[in-house]
Amino acid sequence: MVINGIFDNKILLLLAGLGVLVSYPFVHQLFLAQKQPKLALFKSIENEDSVTNYVKEMNAQGSNLAQGLKEQLDIEFDIILQRLKEAFPLTPQAWHDTLTEFKRLKENDRLFLGKPLKAVKKGTKDDVPSVKKARELLVSYNINPAVINFELINDPNNASYAFAGQCVLNGKVEHYLRLNLAQLPNQTPAIQEALLRHEIMHLCNYDPLICDCIEKLFAHHGISAKEFWGNDYFRALNKHMEYRADLMASVHDIATAKALMEGFQEHMKRYDDRVESKTHPSCKQRYAAVDNLVQYMKAEKNLITA
Repeated sequence: MVINGIFDNKILLLLAGLGVLVSYPFVHQLFLAQKQPKLALFKSIENEDSVTNYVKEMNAQGSNLAQGLKEQLDIEFDIILQRLKEAFPLTPQAWHDTLTEFKRLKENDRLFLGKPLKAVKKGTKDDVPSVKKARELLVSYNINPAVINFELINDPNNASYAFAGQCVLNGKVEHYLRLNLAQLPNQTPAIQEALLRHEIMHLCNYDPLICDCIEKLFAHHGISAKEFWGNDYFRALNKHMEYRADLMASVHDIATAKALMEGFQEHMKRYDDRVESKTHPSCKQRYAAVDNLVQYMKAEKNLITA
């Protein structure tokens, strides 16, 4: 889908429909500005034939929607990261060392071991329904649940349902899933699964780890949290990771995508979605992005079953 570093126009069209990226010169306008992106960018694509034709061409090239989407989202991540590197006066060697260490940690990690799911003892933390479901989903992604540290909280004043974390301890990556039992179990089983898939995508993409590495780099060079969180590109990187987790969780199947959309709707009923977040796009924006993806998923499904 990418030849000699040039974006495939059809892939860019897809990402434009998702409200993520139109073309390199417009990254700042669409994604990195301090203001929320215009919702017009997230409107559904009206021409169904163009969606179908796009999926046909992708399939003809031996790819599929999930592969093409991940490839282009990763490319966009690299673009935003490059802009972040240019925004701070650090030496190229400092960035090189940090990103090399990040790569080394990933390559030596034990997240993807693919061991079978073992039975759990009753009455233990692993026997909690939300944890049991998370463990089942981890295995479906070829992740060994034994390497995940589950943290359970019960905080009705915390709006989050679940949280994925990663850090470095004794030179190795530690993985965490924090589940809020005051929020997550109150959602429908389908929404719970979609939310858990979203968090698992963060682990698969090593999103918390790259953030940890970058924040440590900044701290080492005297750049305060206030300064880097005040930077458009750093916030954009975090918001991009949320879009990527949403879309890659949703591309599992249409039911998951619709459950995640329903979760966004439920969240908007309870909380003010107009307050801009430093780390997340609005639920309205995330809903629109997943809704557009569903159109492509339906087209791909129709072609397969035709």
